[in-house]
Amino acid sequence: SQSSGLRRTLALLVDELASALPSDEVPDTPDLSEAAYGFLTLFRRVAERIQTSGYWLRGARLREAARRLRQEKHPWATVYVSGFHGFTPAEREVLEALQ
Repeated sequence: SQSSGLRRTLALLVDELASALPSDEVPDTPDLSEAAYGFLTLFRRVAERIQTSGYWLRGARLREAARRLRQEKHPWATVYVSGFHGFTPAEREVLEALQ
């Protein structure tokens, strides 16, 4: 469909899934419904296209930030995090790298 609302919703869903995955690798899951398999296929295509264009999904950016934080000591003595109810796996990875 050419609906901008649908495109925006799918883009947000792809970005949310990228942040929620435990890694940048999308697991192969054989027992998916047809709709879930279709979305997973869409997700993989979008993620690959974004990566080959030199851009990053939010989860990939966070994982790269965590990787860099683990390699180089961060300059902050204290980091405060406030106002959150939960964290995605990618966000937790950054917080763990700050320890």
